[in-house]
Amino acid sequence: MIKIDLKDSQKQQIERNLEAFITKKNILNKIRKIACYLEDQNCGNTAELLRKIDLNFFLTFGKQSLQNYIAKFEHAISIDNSQNGGDNIKSIIANGPEGKRLPGFLYLYKKFSDSDEAYDILKIINATVCPYCNRQYTFTIRKGNLKSRPQFDHYFPKSQFPYLSISVYNLIPSCALCNNGKRNSSPDRILYPYEESFETKEIRFQADNIVPYILREDNDISISLVALETPNENKSDIISAYNEDFKIEALYKLHSEEARKIIEKKYIFNDEALESICRSYSDAVYDKKYLKELIFGKYEVEDFINHPLSKFTSDIFEQISELDLHKK
Repeated sequence: MIKIDLKDSQKQQIERNLEAFITKKNILNKIRKIACYLEDQNCGNTAELLRKIDLNFFLTFGKQSLQNYIAKFEHAISIDNSQNGGDNIKSIIANGPEGKRLPGFLYLYKKFSDSDEAYDILKIINATVCPYCNRQYTFTIRKGNLKSRPQFDHYFPKSQFPYLSISVYNLIPSCALCNNGKRNSSPDRILYPYEESFETKEIRFQADNIVPYILREDNDISISLVALETPNENKSDIISAYNEDFKIEALYKLHSEEARKIIEKKYIFNDEALESICRSYSDAVYDKKYLKELIFGKYEVEDFINHPLSKFTSDIFEQISELDLHKK
């Protein structure tokens, strides 16, 4: 739902931390040992791809780039499985060879997820609200033995694509509810938070019954997701996916009280009222943008990732702004 918009400086810091982890844990050497084992099992195509893995592989950015690696690995695994009459190559990559003291990618991921570098990377990303729902805080804390962090959702599930289990841009910092809801859902159904969002797809929250509520004819405020029509793009599939996996509409309907408060505040604190407040506190740095944040909780798009319900609040605010409530 919300985009994690990383600057180049953040990516550079992430690279340094990931390189430190890979070097400290000798990750590339462990992967090459798996490649050697697969080579001995006549699985040369998969072994060759594993040998080519370097730091840049773990820093692959972008949905399409990750899909390109998936296509290569799935093709190689399919060929090797068909030639050897088996289907356990992916299990070997994930868990290591059975009966061998050789860790697979899932063990390497566990080591990474508990590492200091993972906590540092989360702090660098600085997504303090879950990008899937924009409802739950996802703070990262590390002070001595006191540690807490958001869960890592694997955008491309590690159960299906274990070789991407520690690719840092396949890891989405998320709340437990969303991580559990998505699980092994097809990534084709869900937006890739490092590149896409409801904003880029022009999907909005909408409050129904605003005018009847202002006129005191109806106390109910119903919340729904709507999309602006775009040629050759079926956004209803995206909305359906978010409702099925993350229960977005069902959860946001529980926030109807927040919608009521936005409506009431917008009715009371109209533009004239905001300008009056600014004049009354001319000695302070109060402009209308700041007052909108203070009173309504309305933030700019780039700040959505750090404030819960900010996308919802902004959409309802803009919807109400299109109405002249004082003439109703």
